[in-house]
Amino acid sequence: MPTATAFAARSLATAVLAVGLQAGGTASAGAAPGGERTVPATEVARPAPAPASACKTVLAMIMVESVKRTSSEAMNHNTATTRRVLEALEANGVAPRDAGTLRLSVTPVLEPDGSGGSVVTGYRVRRTLAVTIRAGDRATAILDKAVAAADGAARVTSVSCAPSDPAGGGGRTGGR
Repeated sequence: MPTATAFAARSLATAVLAVGLQAGGTASAGAAPGGERTVPATEVARPAPAPASACKTVLAMIMVESVKRTSSEAMNHNTATTRRVLEALEANGVAPRDAGTLRLSVTPVLEPDGSGGSVVTGYRVRRTLAVTIRAGDRATAILDKAVAAADGAARVTSVSCAPSDPAGGGGRTGGR
C-alpha cells in the first residue's frame, strides 16, 4: 500500500502534468515518483469556442417548469407561462417558426408518507423550447427578456453557436 508521501508525490506529478498539458506542453515516457511508469501524452488541439456574440445564428433551449397540486393545474400554468415566453421571443424578433416545444413531461411530485412509502403531493410539468435566434449579436438580451417573462418559471439550459441558414428556413417544423 502506498504511503501518504508517495500518494502526495503522485498527486503533485499528476497536477504538474495536467498544468503542463494545458499550457501547451507534452509529456514523455519516464518514471514517476515511486518507480511507476508513465504513458506518453500529447496535447490535442481544439478550437476555442466562439462567443455567442460572434455567432450569426444561436440555438438555445429554454425550460419552463410548473409545479401545482393537480396535473391539469400544472399543465395550464405551464401553457400560460410558455405562451408569455414565446410572446417575448416574438416581440424581440424571433419568428414563430423558430421557437417551439421540443419536449414535454408531466411527473408526480412524491413526498414520504411516514410509513416507508410515498404519497403524490402534486405534479411537475417541464416543457423544453428549442429556439433559433438569427440575430446572434442580440441573443443574450433576447433570452434574458424571454426568461423574465416567465416570472421565475423558466431558465436557459443551453446555448450554442450554429451555422447560419442563408435561406432563413429555420430548420424547425411543427407548431408551438
